[in-house]
Amino acid sequence: MSRNDRMFPAYSVYAKTEGPGKLAQSIGFISARDLPVFVEELLAAYLDHKEEYATFGEYIRAAGKVRIAEILARYAEIPSFEEDKNYYYDWGSEQVFSVSERGKAECSAGFFDMIDIDGNIIENSRKALQEATVEDQINDILYDMAHSASRMLLITRGAEPRSTAESYQLFDQLFIDAGLVDLRYKAVTRAAQAKEDLLPLRQDVLSLADAVVALYQTMDDSLQFKTGTGGASAPVLEEAAPAGETVVKDFRGVGCSMNFVKTKLALAPLSSGALLEIWIDDGAPIENVPGSVRNEGHTIENSVQNGDYWQVTIRKK
Repeated sequence: MSRNDRMFPAYSVYAKTEGPGKLAQSIGFISARDLPVFVEELLAAYLDHKEEYATFGEYIRAAGKVRIAEILARYAEIPSFEEDKNYYYDWGSEQVFSVSERGKAECSAGFFDMIDIDGNIIENSRKALQEATVEDQINDILYDMAHSASRMLLITRGAEPRSTAESYQLFDQLFIDAGLVDLRYKAVTRAAQAKEDLLPLRQDVLSLADAVVALYQTMDDSLQFKTGTGGASAPVLEEAAPAGETVVKDFRGVGCSMNFVKTKLALAPLSSGALLEIWIDDGAPIENVPGSVRNEGHTIENSVQNGDYWQVTIRKK
């Protein structure tokens, strides 16, 4: 984030305020300096109501969003560099914070983090299956694994499912129907979407998870996957503009890391040296997307602010 043209380290705060199959919602941000006290205050608020809620998750879904917003509001004002330099140093660092000096831009890192979340769920589900003995418990684990396997790579296609059912539908369309994943796994996605018993399909669920993880390992920098025949299958892309023309894409309202993914997908069909102009919001998008693109070897020709958004011109490597 920035204040008075100076960058300071901060974290976006997300909370899962709805039930299963729903993505966490963005509540706001907290400076790295204030993060410890934010966590302390939020946990203290939960402990004050522990008798009302069985778990921390229940508290967050019921009242946590309001409480998080209240705490964030108290720490929204960041002192200037002259008032308190500590806000402009990350924890454990002796250098003033700078996005340009970070190893991997946050949008790029966040892209892989989102994939890893489902990858970790799949791995933990495997371990849980080895210990589970009750059929209902086994069925729940299989549902978690099937859902994560179906959702894991959707971001590579710029897809944002709004529900569990939509995750299965998009996976069928973008991966099974596209020939990237074997057609036989539609039996799993259809049964899971219909909330049928997955116990008879236990081995197919495990095999589906294996197939998705293996497919991910073949992904290259342009989000292409190698097929079983050794060829490559590209994402569904729009046609490139005629040679010599600048392609323009409006990504306003698209958050990180999805705006980075959409930028990659827009660059993929372009020839080397071609120009892409993207429109992205002020704040986190302009602070992260250009750095992520630059880290991949492309050139940022210029960045021009136009009201509350930025026009960024990229020359493909």
